[in-house]
Amino acid sequence: MIILVVLGLLDSFRRGRKNNLENYKKELDECHEYEAEVLIEMGIIYLEEGEMEKAREKFMDALENYKKAGDVEGEGYAHELIGDCYLSERNTEPAFEEYENALECYKKVKSSFEEDLLEKMKEAKMIKEAIQEPSETEDKKETTKIQEVPIQGEKPAKVSKEAVIKKIDHLILEIIGLVDKYSSYKDLSIEYLENASKSSKLIGDWESEGVLHLILGEILFRKGEYEQALEHSKEAYNIFNSKDKMGEGISLLLVGITSFILDRDANIYKIFNEAMTILGETSNKARRIAYDIIETLETL
Repeated sequence: MIILVVLGLLDSFRRGRKNNLENYKKELDECHEYEAEVLIEMGIIYLEEGEMEKAREKFMDALENYKKAGDVEGEGYAHELIGDCYLSERNTEPAFEEYENALECYKKVKSSFEEDLLEKMKEAKMIKEAIQEPSETEDKKETTKIQEVPIQGEKPAKVSKEAVIKKIDHLILEIIGLVDKYSSYKDLSIEYLENASKSSKLIGDWESEGVLHLILGEILFRKGEYEQALEHSKEAYNIFNSKDKMGEGISLLLVGITSFILDRDANIYKIFNEAMTILGETSNKARRIAYDIIETLETL
């Protein structure tokens, strides 16, 4: 009887240790998960500050912790962020490798992030194609077009220039609305805007001056006065350059759009690529609108 009791106690102890071991494993996984999340947050801060190497290092450390924790979706997220670092450096090949790894992880767990990543890859494909210089053997006519970049689907059907410009102008209004101080000057007359622009220049209010040039450029673009619209967009770019990333990216985008409409697009690859890169560093919404505009231009 005593032997049976002792054996029962020993069995109980063994079961207890086994249960404790499972608990410890669970706690360890939770620790890895927490450490990964902290590393991700640190990496995002570095990414926002433009310190890509430090950001990538944190994301890679996070990736290892997600693997230890068995969090497949977390692995995908880390891969995606590592890809973002490479893309910010215009290093598209490793960026796409990381995005593919992320996509594979998302598919395994049927993550809701998959759709957003596919959209990002579509935009990244456009950037990749935009930065590729046309080869010397390409037909000159082909070098004046924005290269086709959609991952899926056929080339957009051709539509009238008027319809394209109407859609683009709507998108231009939307993207300009993201600039600070825009709401203070919208819906005002051209005469008022021109006088306000001169006054802003006199008092050194470069931010207001830049926004006013953007608005004037949009109004003139809508009226079909593309030469003057281009001048205002260039002026806005010169004002915002190295001072305001959002304003810089949007004004450069408008320079590219207007140049394209005027058939002055010899450097269109560089212009759109630089604008997309700048906007990608400041606002996902601005980048998406810019992509829609460029995609719309492809229908001409």
